[in-house]
Amino acid sequence: MAAYLGRTPLVPLLPHTEAGAWARALLRPLGSTPRVTLDITRLAVTFPRSAVARLLDISRNTVSHHLGRVEATLGLDLGDVRTRAALDLAFCLTGGQPDGGFGARDGRPVPTLDELSRTEPAHAWAREFLRPLQDTRGRDLHTTLRAWIDANTDAQRTARHLGLSRNTVRAHLRAAEHLLSRDLLTTGSGIHDLVHALRITGLHPGD
Repeated sequence: MAAYLGRTPLVPLLPHTEAGAWARALLRPLGSTPRVTLDITRLAVTFPRSAVARLLDISRNTVSHHLGRVEATLGLDLGDVRTRAALDLAFCLTGGQPDGGFGARDGRPVPTLDELSRTEPAHAWAREFLRPLQDTRGRDLHTTLRAWIDANTDAQRTARHLGLSRNTVRAHLRAAEHLLSRDLLTTGSGIHDLVHALRITGLHPGD
């Protein structure tokens, strides 16, 4: 199988050693997980489960079974968009292997993802990524996108929160896709970039 090997734009902007330590710590519980489960998980953090099932010629229930094992092992909810974005980043940093090949941290605390992201290069990337949303033509696309992520990419919940129609929310998302040059409605790769950019711009850059 040709596993998904996407590399997020954020990867080279994070401090290499510390980012490796974070990724290894997050994925370490999966060290004894069967390869097929890891491959399914790497795909499922980016693509819908039905698409993963079709790609691998297995049932959707089989995909869900493997993902359930991963959720239980990590204590995470793969239905949460921020969790999927973090896992995708960790897989990118480790080349898809839980051990990742990074050295030990000599007992030092493992940094958080927010701590890793408080670099000026990461902030510059996030600001540049979101900059096209200033071309709103009377629409507050930034607010819609942040509410959409907060609602776990549920357009109906986003619409209720913002007092908009679901069709208006979908129109905003399609406009944002065009401005950001990212797929937000079909696969998760563009959504992951959006999740990271919104998170980073909410942080204060480190010294």
